[in-house]
Amino acid sequence: MRRCTIKDIAEAAGISHTAVSLALRNHPKVSAETREKVRKLAEQMGYRPDPLLGALVAYRQGLRPAGFRETIAWVTNYSTQDGWRINAYNKYFEGATERAQQLGYSIDEVWLREPGVSARQVSRVFRARGIRGALICPLPDRMHRLNLPWEQLTAVTFGHGIVAPKLNRVSCDHMAAMVLAIRMLRRHGYRRIGLAIPLAHDVRVRHSYSAAYCSEQQRQRISGEIPIFFSRESAEKTALRRWVKQYKPDAVLTVGYGWVPEWFEQNRGSLAGDFTVVLVCSHEKRPHYSGIDEDSKITGASAVDLLFGQLLRNESGVPAHSQILLTQPRWVDGTEFAPCRGNCRLAR
Repeated sequence: MRRCTIKDIAEAAGISHTAVSLALRNHPKVSAETREKVRKLAEQMGYRPDPLLGALVAYRQGLRPAGFRETIAWVTNYSTQDGWRINAYNKYFEGATERAQQLGYSIDEVWLREPGVSARQVSRVFRARGIRGALICPLPDRMHRLNLPWEQLTAVTFGHGIVAPKLNRVSCDHMAAMVLAIRMLRRHGYRRIGLAIPLAHDVRVRHSYSAAYCSEQQRQRISGEIPIFFSRESAEKTALRRWVKQYKPDAVLTVGYGWVPEWFEQNRGSLAGDFTVVLVCSHEKRPHYSGIDEDSKITGASAVDLLFGQLLRNESGVPAHSQILLTQPRWVDGTEFAPCRGNCRLAR
């Protein structure tokens, strides 16, 4: 049976070959009515795109000399223009920028709180710059919603901070990170492993850390489990000291930023018992610790790859069924034993 071609669909629909090609790629230059008509015809006639031909087209486009570079927006919503340059977000941006350049794109920052700029004006900025795609930088804490002209945009975000709208997103596999950290510690002989983590951070990752910690404790059938220490503010320093004294962990898992790791560094000489501190995220901020490297540049690059595919398919607006792409964490050994003094030591 002869393969159905774009030419066959064009003849059946009574429109041009180019119009059919654009409609099959969901291109906005073709009306929604025509796109739906072509889609139904293609399905009825058994049309299937040729992946080898698509690869050839992409290869030929890659051979063209560099000219016009389409722009991807890096959208931030902090109180200051550079307020987003914290934690792993800088690495997201670096990885995204490098990957975008490889694919022929440039990245421009769009600060939503620029004085005098309204949401309607942001929409005009996107149109004026010819921006179709956007990477949404994680929002500040306690901010979970973002209003933008989504119907005009193809967007990807990071992590789980944005609860509305439900965009496609890229994140490190936080549950895998916790499981990996616990199993590496156990491999090195640690048995009383505790978790001290900011509650807000665990909420931000949809309780992936606490769920994986509890699951692993149950799986290992550990007796006398250590309850999780959820920190809410730095005023709980006395409570953290009591927790260490009462449960006597030989290893403490925590994150790489905020007051908890700083408190351990400042008080290691005055804490009773011999235990180690291991980071389950933001390891790049304290490379002397052993722990989890989320490889945030890979996360940024993966977000561009996800966005690139959506742009090629001309998918815009909030997806009906959003996707989550998880990147895999890796264990890294600390670069040194010290700066520990006294009883607290670092895992190697």
